[in-house]
Amino acid sequence: MAALITSGSLFNTHEKRIEDVINKNIDIMLPGVDPIWENMVTSSMGVGPVDALGREYKVLKVFMGGLTGIFEQGRSRNDFALFGDSTDEGFGQRLFQQQVTQSFPDPLDGMNQQPYRFGLPMRTMVANIAFTLGELQAEASPAFIGQIVAPKLEGFSRNIAQTLCNSWYTSQNDGYVLSSITSKSASGSGPYFLEFTPGNKAVDRFMVGMQVDIYVDSSGSAIGQARRNESGGVRQVVVVDFVDEITNTVRLVSNVDAFSAVVDTDVIVHANSHYGASSAAKFTNIAGINSFLKGGDASGTESFFNTILGTSSNGESITSEQINVNEKPEHKSLFKNLNSSLLTEHTLRQLLRRFHAAKAKHGQTIDTLVASDGVWLGYESTKIGREVLDRTGRLSSLATQGSEGGSPGGANDQFNSGFNFTMDGKSYTGYTSTYVEEGTLYGLKMGGGNYKKYVPPSISGTSAFDQGPAFAPFEFVAGALTGTGTNQLPIYTNAGGKNFVTEASQMPGYLRMQVCPDQFAGMKVVGITEDRLYGEAQTV
Repeated sequence: MAALITSGSLFNTHEKRIEDVINKNIDIMLPGVDPIWENMVTSSMGVGPVDALGREYKVLKVFMGGLTGIFEQGRSRNDFALFGDSTDEGFGQRLFQQQVTQSFPDPLDGMNQQPYRFGLPMRTMVANIAFTLGELQAEASPAFIGQIVAPKLEGFSRNIAQTLCNSWYTSQNDGYVLSSITSKSASGSGPYFLEFTPGNKAVDRFMVGMQVDIYVDSSGSAIGQARRNESGGVRQVVVVDFVDEITNTVRLVSNVDAFSAVVDTDVIVHANSHYGASSAAKFTNIAGINSFLKGGDASGTESFFNTILGTSSNGESITSEQINVNEKPEHKSLFKNLNSSLLTEHTLRQLLRRFHAAKAKHGQTIDTLVASDGVWLGYESTKIGREVLDRTGRLSSLATQGSEGGSPGGANDQFNSGFNFTMDGKSYTGYTSTYVEEGTLYGLKMGGGNYKKYVPPSISGTSAFDQGPAFAPFEFVAGALTGTGTNQLPIYTNAGGKNFVTEASQMPGYLRMQVCPDQFAGMKVVGITEDRLYGEAQTV
């Protein structure tokens, strides 16, 4: 009992610090990991209950495009004359009686728009972290303050931030795949290792300590395929234990042989992102830009490429509230495959002009360009060494068209990346993201708070970082579950059919939100030739 009192006392002492460190680190790290997050805003507008019971929430958006009423030429009916109708009946030389011959069109002949609705289900991520009595006792010692608990909390917050940033760029089109496996090399006999090169070169999607699953790939899709790290229906734990960004190399580790069947072209996803017991495995995540950028395909039917959020069969979209961009092309995005060509300024101008020429009447714009590192380097290579005179007679400069520089951004000016690009009076900000897959450029509308995070109301008793807005609405739930006001729960062990309290406690929490833009349409360009170098092993 004394141990329990000591444990509780220590947790109560450190509780506020623990909560503050976790949530504050999330708040700082999200924009630090990827600058696009800095433009996101939290909103609760448009969130409502799915049914009368309120067991679930979803984001609802109502659209109504096109023209209404009737507006036509008056000549066919008899144009209004300056002083009335053109016909009259005269009474002598000075008087006339007006005759009404003009008529207005029948208002019932005009069109009315049928509103349509888009529904987006909320997503929940669950988390937990454990602390032992020994850890907290050591942290309380002057010699160890800030050396044990703080790094653990920082790693926990980075775990949350990393997962959210990955969700922004991965796509439900391929089961939220982080990357494919290439150049694999297995080693070890307990622990077992698998070293590989991410096929999309997005090596920053992996961090040490991150848990993943490996799935068999089929025609570029992980959906419905078997999990490699599984034995007898039981998932085998696979963790990232090594990331070399210089050489684009990632290594996985497992205490059991989870890699013997792995082949090149297999794919990696977040651990336990699969749901459903059927052979048609489904994957889920918080929606990202690829969930909304849909260019349509030749079939015109419900498909990943036609339907915002993809098909209802994968659990992402709501069947009765889907938007097929082939049926409602005002939401269609511009897709272009450059087929292994460098991105030039002229090509970029062509794409942007095409988008705005097509979308201006809908009030849709692009203001942000995000691409992989090699795309912008290739773009710059087409300009370096050229001396072009502008209309003032001065030499043009690359000062505002590199992958660095631009204007400081963020709450504390912590971002100094991006470049400015101007065309036809419109200004674009370009960013380099190491989370973007190889040879890809995204054109998005980020201004005006277009992309929003929707967050349902907090449950009474939960605890969250109260200095907002927080980029990640993470909450601890132990207080709500127990009604005790504390965010720690004991961890039990079972022996001889009895439960015993251990020296460890846990802090469960969850993050419930969804990302959704007001304007879906944007631009995605693939097949861009990159200009990128990786390091190699030292030989001299």
